Amino acid sequence: DGEDDETAPERAYRITMERKIARLKALHEERATAYKNPTATYEHTWKRVRTMTDQALATRIKVIERACGQHCIVKMRMFAEVLIIANKAELAAEATAALGRLRKLAKA
Repeated sequence: DGEDDETAPERAYRITMERKIARLKALHEERATAYKNPTATYEHTWKRVRTMTDQALATRIKVIERACGQHCIVKMRMFAEVLIIANKAELAAEATAALGRLRKLAKA
C-alpha cells in the first residue's frame, strides 16, 4: 500500500484518518446505524478519497447519485462522512446535497 514510502506528515495524516474512521464506525455501532452493506466500507471509501483527485471525487459523487442502485444511499452517506473528516468541505457539501436528493427519491 506504499506505507513504507510515506513522509512523516503523510504518516501522521494517515494515522489521524484511520483513528477518525474507527471512531466514526464505533459511533455508528453504538447508535445502531452501522452499515449492513458488504460492498461499501469506510476503508475502501477512504482509499478512494486518498488516491483520487478532487475532480475524480466530484465525478464519483455524480456516478453514485446517477446509479440510484440498491446501496446508493449507504454509499453516498459513507462518502460524505469520509469527505467531511478528510477536510474536503466543498466535496462533502456536494455529496451531502446528493444524499438529500437520493433520500427524497427513495421516499417517492
